[in-house]
Amino acid sequence: MGDGKPGTLIESLSDRELTVLQYLARGLSNKTISGYKTRIFEKLSISTLVELVDFSRAHCLVT
Repeated sequence: MGDGKPGTLIESLSDRELTVLQYLARGLSNKTISGYKTRIFEKLSISTLVELVDFSRAHCLVT
């Protein structure tokens, strides 16, 4: 994962990006969110969905 602090990284996400991150971490996906997925990965310096799920769980973004 990226070198930035998780709180700062999370704050860099828009409300919609945070919602999409939660959808992705729960295993949901569709074409509408693919653009958001790309931006989220870039902002959080994440390269895989597994990393995104781990990040989301570690920072209590999904239950």
